[in-house]
Amino acid sequence: MKNIINNFREYQIELNQAELTIKTYCEYIENFVNEYDITVENLEKISNSDFVKQWLKNELDKGSAPATVNKKKN
Repeated sequence: MKNIINNFREYQIELNQAELTIKTYCEYIENFVNEYDITVENLEKISNSDFVKQWLKNELDKGSAPATVNKKKN
């Protein structure tokens, strides 16, 4: 999974994203992967809309601000 995150980071650099933006996105991805035990083999489950809806609800239930949840979703 680290390779995927590193590839994502490199892609964001190519897009000229700000370093802080890249860092934030990578942290969100790493936290998501760790919290939900995402592996390359089970990656397809995150595309399931019910899974995503539940994840967003969980984030709001934990007290995350709607703007933060939206940033994580993006």
